[in-house]
Amino acid sequence: MTPAIKLVESKKIDFQIHQYEHDSDADSYGVEAVQKLGQDENQVFKSRRWF
Repeated sequence: MTPAIKLVESKKIDFQIHQYEHDSDADSYGVEAVQKLGQDENQVFKSRRWF
């Protein structure tokens, strides 16, 4: 569970998790997420999970 997920859960904020296959050559995690998920970059909050 990422800190961002824990925070929104504690605030009882409705949210969805969207997953995608990460490209290790991507320059930006946020831009990659927006592109792979076909979303508007102004509407996406990207949090990174550390393994």
